[in-house]
This record gives sequence, structure tokens and C-alpha cells, in this order.
Amino acid sequence: MLFVISIAYAIIIGKIPLDAKTNVITTFSILLGFGFSVIFFLGTENKSENSHSIYLEDAEIENRKATVRKELFYNVSYFNILALFSIFTIIMTMIPLVRIAKFEVLTGFWGTYEELTVRTGIAISTFLCLESFYSFYWVLRKVTYLFDKKFGNS
Repeated sequence: MLFVISIAYAIIIGKIPLDAKTNVITTFSILLGFGFSVIFFLGTENKSENSHSIYLEDAEIENRKATVRKELFYNVSYFNILALFSIFTIIMTMIPLVRIAKFEVLTGFWGTYEELTVRTGIAISTFLCLESFYSFYWVLRKVTYLFDKKFGNS
């Protein structure tokens, strides 16, 4: 679904202003820093905080938190990879194009070679941005759950 949205966006819009690209790069850089800080938090967290509990339910809660920590680590790692690729593809759409004669055959319906290349880059970067925002949503849900269990009323 996200891929269809990104292709439709690239066909309809065709170009993204430079200011919008720099804003997206800045946003992803900030979120990437958040992602790395979450990974470092997970790596340095003391896991044996309440290991001497007398209740059976506390052991189950600790097992659930450990599972959520593991899922969070993989979700944040996936987000970081997507954010890096998003930044890379947006930067690639900002670089001037070199004309390659072999690919002139692909043009026609899409317009010129430059338009085809720019729209393909926009479709790829839009897909990566949407997918990374979706994965960031799941990261926030898991972080909220962990903080609620750690600092909240369980």
C-alpha cells in the first residue's frame, strides 16, 4: 500500500522543492539520533532490577518486558536503516543528473530521461520515508509501554 502511494505521489507531484528535501533530511537526522539513543539505552539498561521478587506475576512481567526490549531493539535497528537510506535517496535526488543514452528508450510516456529519473527517485524516497515513519510509530508504542511499566503503575 505504501509503495502504491509513493508511486502515485511521484507521478502526480513530479518534483519536491529543495526546502522540503532539506527539512525532511533534518527531521530524519533528528529521529536517527533518537533511534541510536534508544539502542544505547537498551544496551546499558540494568536487566536484573527486580530479579528477587517473591510473586510469580513479577517474573512474567519481567519476561514480557524482556520480549518487548528485544522487539524494540529490532524495530529501532530497522528504523535506523530506513532513515539512513531515506536520507541517502533524498540527497541523491538533489544531485544533478548525467545523461545516459542507453536509457533514452525508457522515456516517452514519462517524458524526458531526467523526469523519469527524478520521479523514480521521488517514488523510492517517498516509500522509504513512509515506511520509516510507520516503523517509528511502532518504536514509540514500544518505548511508551516500557516506560509505563518502568515508571507507571504497571
